Amino acid sequence: MANLTKLILLTNLTLFALSYGAVEFPIAKIAKKPFINATDLYYPPWDYDDVMDVNLLYAMTDSFLDPILQVMDQPYDGRGDGSTWKYIYNYIYGIDVDYGIGLISQLTSITDNGSSQAYRNQDGVNKILAKLSASTEKVTLSATGSARDFAAAFLRDSTLFRQKVDRIYFSCGKDGDIRSDPNMGSDPNSIKILVTNNVPLYFSFSNGTTANYSNSQWSLNLAPYLVITDTINDSMLSTALYWSYWTSMDGGYRMKHNLLERPAVPVGITEAIVKAHPVAFFDEPRDEMSISGVTIDQEIRNVNATKAMWSPINFYHAAGLNIFYGGNRILLDYADSVPGFIKMYSFRPFRAVFDNGFNMSLQAASDSTANVWLYKCNVTETIYQTVMNSVYREFIRRYGRAPDNSINESTWSDTDTKGIALDVFPNPFNSIVSISFNLTVPTDVRISMHDTNGRLIEKIQDQRLSAGNHVRSWNCSERPSGIYMITVKAGNKAYAKGIVLMK
Repeated sequence: MANLTKLILLTNLTLFALSYGAVEFPIAKIAKKPFINATDLYYPPWDYDDVMDVNLLYAMTDSFLDPILQVMDQPYDGRGDGSTWKYIYNYIYGIDVDYGIGLISQLTSITDNGSSQAYRNQDGVNKILAKLSASTEKVTLSATGSARDFAAAFLRDSTLFRQKVDRIYFSCGKDGDIRSDPNMGSDPNSIKILVTNNVPLYFSFSNGTTANYSNSQWSLNLAPYLVITDTINDSMLSTALYWSYWTSMDGGYRMKHNLLERPAVPVGITEAIVKAHPVAFFDEPRDEMSISGVTIDQEIRNVNATKAMWSPINFYHAAGLNIFYGGNRILLDYADSVPGFIKMYSFRPFRAVFDNGFNMSLQAASDSTANVWLYKCNVTETIYQTVMNSVYREFIRRYGRAPDNSINESTWSDTDTKGIALDVFPNPFNSIVSISFNLTVPTDVRISMHDTNGRLIEKIQDQRLSAGNHVRSWNCSERPSGIYMITVKAGNKAYAKGIVLMK
């Protein structure tokens, strides 16, 4: 009986974790904002959080941002540039985001506009200026890694840049000697160029929390994310995470297990093959090799598996969205305040000043006198982590693309099963469980089972059913005792129930 009580308690906790933080989006959406994103993402990636950033950016193209250009790095000769990820995500989402290869080397001074670098690496800066010139409204920019392409564009045409750029978001960074920060330090002259020329910069620092700013880092829980992506896009987004984790040079599977000095992609998903035939990326069989008995799937679907993230905050804010929390409800809204809710974070104005070197100090300022705005969190770390996970997952779930490239803006109901009268019985059960539900109209229905780590166990059914009562059975006599989650997706609404297998 003690074990049964423990299992039922764990089931309730699992259901609570899934239902906590339901996200509500604005009913009426404002016009999408033109947006240029510069990232140090290439193929294969150094750090796979950059892949997750691009995934979110594509999801936000439906209603919130208009990414008119992505500038991605070519880090050094012999490695694939970021255009490979463009082909992958263009295929998943059924859209075509323009792309340019960025500058490859640091700017050598505050007057270096990068024009002496290789011709192919001029593409990013040239396209930035061309997009700004063509835009009929102000454009928002965002940089992860270095800001050199934006700084170079400013030096080449500062008048156009001031006229057309609304602001620049920069992920990570610090005050003091900026050369000691991995991102600012990757091109310190570019930051100094933008700051000293009073280009509006919105920083989400990553070096701790002070009275002036907060550490903007949060950790994406991979297992619950994969529960979502396994059931949309024919699992293409799950595949993208799988292979980016496999090939990542910072914390990826191959590097973590010391397989090779630098990770390599499987033969079937090389840069050239993916560019010519993007579906090859998803056709490549997953390598289930095991290191010390741990497969790739087991690692990324472990309940403790996370990935540090920064950039999503900038994307949400760039779209004009504020995130509010109150009473276990999460609101995304264009308003600056909502009665009864706490605004999750804000960007506070400061005046950044450099000495003769690269030491940047901060002075109190108003919006009219500031040249930088710093991220500041207004809630506890626990709430922040939970809410950011919920918002990211909900963006992907709502605005992911189905295989026919239709919008997947469905409604998720973790605890309200009345819509289809979903029931599972017996519960707990020994080997066979029955799943009953009712459809008011003929509907496409997918039934699937997951374990508590979010791993897909089995697809029980995926077909169109007639209106009326339906009962399906699941035989799990070969499965170990434990907690499982049943998910029924009926049309554009999904339902979940926890079940306990006891042998």
